[in-house]
Amino acid sequence: MICDFHVHSTFSDGTLTPSELVDEAQRAGVDCFALTDHDDVCGIAEARERAAGLDVEVMAGVEISVAEDEGRRQMHILGLRLDPDEPGLRAGLGAIQQARRRRVDTILDLLAGAGVALDRSHLGDAPEGAAIGRPHVARALVAQGICSNEDEAFARYLRRGRPAYVSSAGIAARAAIELIHSAGGMASLAHPPLSVGADGPGGLDAFVEGLAGLGLDGLEVQHPGLQPRTRRRLRRIARTRGLVVTGGSDFHGHSRPDVAMGRGRGRIEVGRKTYDEIVERAARYPAS
Repeated sequence: MICDFHVHSTFSDGTLTPSELVDEAQRAGVDCFALTDHDDVCGIAEARERAAGLDVEVMAGVEISVAEDEGRRQMHILGLRLDPDEPGLRAGLGAIQQARRRRVDTILDLLAGAGVALDRSHLGDAPEGAAIGRPHVARALVAQGICSNEDEAFARYLRRGRPAYVSSAGIAARAAIELIHSAGGMASLAHPPLSVGADGPGGLDAFVEGLAGLGLDGLEVQHPGLQPRTRRRLRRIARTRGLVVTGGSDFHGHSRPDVAMGRGRGRIEVGRKTYDEIVERAARYPAS
């Protein structure tokens, strides 16, 4: 069984529609993938409709933005095997999306102040209800010929310390975990070492320990951005704290051509054992 528990569609910053992701999963031999768009669950219904009758399971998921301590602690928490129609989840994500839209407006204002003429019309046609963020601005900067690629756009304008940086539009970690649990899902910290603040006092161990005390269920150990040594460390941390080891490609489609669904950069191996552990852990949290 080949699984991928971290995949994005056009409802956040991916380049493939939910239906196209199902087609890609079938082509790649992926048996189950979790659609984990940023702060958004609107693409899950389309993906499941496309998967009907095919040998592809679409697990409902989300990647929730967390921002605390005036942006000095930022992370992404994955909700896996949740109910995408749970009213509390929908309301909570709706509030985050409003904050995301305000953030993008502020970024555009800051770009204008830096002499870069860019407005919402340049951000492309996103599906209704899609979560808009910095990647959309970066792509617009490339499309308008202002930057040669997205990495340059972040380096020149959008990263912390640059002219158009605005701290993440997110909620507290406790609120994110509770939102996921209330929708019947389990909460896993995405790409842990990439979290802002994970290098603080006590390092990654203390960072994870604090989240475990809030009810965190898992750690994303299998991820294209993590080296083998880091994965071994994360496995040890997860084992010590009784956390589920999760994994996924963080697939975004054409914007990251070196990353394949179900395999990442060729080193992602997530299968039946992980699937069963996610199902078992999520069963602890019946949806409200």
